[in-house]
Amino acid sequence: MTSRRGLTLLEVLLVVAILGMVAAVLVPRLAARSQVAPTVRAARQLAQLDARLREQARSTSSAITVRVDARGWHAENAPTAVLWAAPSGLAMHLRDFTGERVSQFTIDGAGRGPDLALILRSGDVQQRVRVFGLSGQWVDDD
Repeated sequence: MTSRRGLTLLEVLLVVAILGMVAAVLVPRLAARSQVAPTVRAARQLAQLDARLREQARSTSSAITVRVDARGWHAENAPTAVLWAAPSGLAMHLRDFTGERVSQFTIDGAGRGPDLALILRSGDVQQRVRVFGLSGQWVDDD
């Protein structure tokens, strides 16, 4: 009886083919996930910023107006003060619930703001988030 050492060519080719199929399935999923990450991260950062602004408005009992453009969120009372800067490659805009684009919004002294839809886009990926003005709750709108 002869002992067998190593793998045959057929076994090696079979392993390579299986690894190629696994890679063909995983690579597109990982690439899509890398496009989703910036929009999810931005939505979380903006939700945290919104909560801080609402708390600041409540604690000072004064309204805060925020200007919104493609580059980020800016404090209206200090136009050069950037509250949040949009990362490179991320497009963002706000709409009210009638579908009109919003360029600014105000949080009143009680911490209430308007109901809005935030649309974030990175490459082919779009994330839409609803912001409920009275509660300050952010909900994915997918």
